[in-house]
Amino acid sequence: TGVKVGDNLRKQVRLAIETLGNGFAVNLNPDDYDEAKVKKFYSEILNIIYRLLFLLFAEQKGWLPVKNEIYARTYSIDSLRERAMKGGYQHDHNEDLWEGLKVTFRLVTKGYKFPGGDIINAFGGQLFSDERIFHIRSPLKNNHLLQAIDALCFFTDRKNKLRNKINYAALAIDELGSVYESLLDYEPRLLTEDTELPGRFCRRGEFVLDDRSTERKTTGSYYTDSRLVAQLIDSALVPVIENAIKDKASDQ
Repeated sequence: TGVKVGDNLRKQVRLAIETLGNGFAVNLNPDDYDEAKVKKFYSEILNIIYRLLFLLFAEQKGWLPVKNEIYARTYSIDSLRERAMKGGYQHDHNEDLWEGLKVTFRLVTKGYKFPGGDIINAFGGQLFSDERIFHIRSPLKNNHLLQAIDALCFFTDRKNKLRNKINYAALAIDELGSVYESLLDYEPRLLTEDTELPGRFCRRGEFVLDDRSTERKTTGSYYTDSRLVAQLIDSALVPVIENAIKDKASDQ
């Protein structure tokens, strides 16, 4: 059944962001990316992460046709979760899963009716707008995507070392806000040289969320970013969830 989303999700989201970022950054030259371009890259990675969070949420709520064999086997995030859970994907350098995931995004954006009558409602909204990931054109290897999916779906309890499934059915909108809030402590960087970060050594070309910077807090820009984060939640994710709730209520 999974556990309630909370502090664990914030940690796992950070891991998923860095994993996806590094997957897409494989073919990037960090010397071509100034601070503004890195932030744009980061915003598009964030959008993908929040699409995945919404789809996990919607599938576990039953808002998507998870009992439809075609959707469940071919398009669902749950099918990716199952592949990640099995492990053994570390050397899977194929790129088909990301291409398939983009098809899922399009189905959710436009809606789709399966043979037999099962329906994907068109959720629309800014969250699934093509403009939100306009600059990400590079392929993504399966191992990076599955590692990110694994991070969003499971966590290991520090006390008993047991691996737990995250329960998105219990997700509250304010918990999404707390995830965004926690990300404000980090500065996205595409490293131009080998760098020692707290607890790890990172190579040139790696994408990292660096929590050493205090610039936002000391200059006041932290609070500006907080408002922008709230605006992004209000304009992108919350309407998608609220519309889905209304659609389900009207169907009953």
